[in-house]
Amino acid sequence: MKIILTTSRHYPFDKPYADSLRFEKILEALTEAGNEILIVGKNNKLKFEQKKNVFLIPSSSHRFIGEMLLLALAPIYMSKIIKITAPDVIYCYSIFYSLFLRYVKKRDYKIHLDILGIEHKEKNKSGKTWLLSKILASLEMSSVKKADLITTVNYAHKKIISGFTKKPIVVLRDAVEDKYLKSTKSSHNSKELIFVGSIANRRLDDLFRALQENNEKLSGLRVKIVGDGKDLDFYKNAAKKINFSFEFCGYVPHERALGMIERASFCFSDDWSTIGFPSKVFEYMGMGKASIVEDTSATREIIEDGKTGILYNSPSDLGLKISRLMNDKGFARKIESNAFKVIKFKHTWSIRKKELVKIYKGLK
Repeated sequence: MKIILTTSRHYPFDKPYADSLRFEKILEALTEAGNEILIVGKNNKLKFEQKKNVFLIPSSSHRFIGEMLLLALAPIYMSKIIKITAPDVIYCYSIFYSLFLRYVKKRDYKIHLDILGIEHKEKNKSGKTWLLSKILASLEMSSVKKADLITTVNYAHKKIISGFTKKPIVVLRDAVEDKYLKSTKSSHNSKELIFVGSIANRRLDDLFRALQENNEKLSGLRVKIVGDGKDLDFYKNAAKKINFSFEFCGYVPHERALGMIERASFCFSDDWSTIGFPSKVFEYMGMGKASIVEDTSATREIIEDGKTGILYNSPSDLGLKISRLMNDKGFARKIESNAFKVIKFKHTWSIRKKELVKIYKGLK
């Protein structure tokens, strides 16, 4: 089959975002299955470009302007690309292709909509207004109406999407690359907690409150924050008021960040979306790390509390669970071993790619 894969990011990707990592694995799977792949992304120039099998829609290096340009120009340029290439399938995961999908009429190709997040259902700390949520809902639902195949990342998403369509929805989870599987034994004497991810959406509020409330219980804990974002300076200032050892590393290339995870004692992640699963947690677990993760319906799909990970439901609960990991080495070892096993046997990209190829056979 000839398949167009669309992305809303600058291509080639400059950083390993969760959606770009998933995109690359889908690209690998469909290429390895013998399909002809074309890629549509955006550039940072105000002109259309074609480079062999890659088409770049005019955009801007400014994030908001670039996204709005893509939303407005995708219908025009996608029509042009389709006429040139005559695809069998078009893969879309981004809401910024929704206007293109909205105006699609008669066609000879199938549309695969991969829903990574439901923008209008994100929890309030994402800062979305009521009006914006309504606009996003309209765009998302119009995309669903045009899809021939709908995939999404977990059952929490599937449940919500099922509320506005009767079309079948297939859960295709994120995963960890097989080469990163590593059942490492942590040095619990170091007592280092690590967070890796985007420093935005007030993602570290629970952690900082837990540290403030449990200063004595968590004595000796070192906290390493890896990542950048608009809230980074806020947390750097907050750290000065708490009597803990903090290390803010900023953005670190993926391979180097994995080395930092490997050396840490245990890992932390909030769940910035009440219906999402932090993709970085797959890597934490796949490297045999005990992870403390915010308790939501989505995280419970993967993590069995007290067995394959630890779920917390408040800052005070988070503090208690960090303390237990610091002081109960047997418990921590059990979590590490079980986490590694569940990822190795259920959540690697070699497993997921086979699932995707099987799904695409049904599109022929």
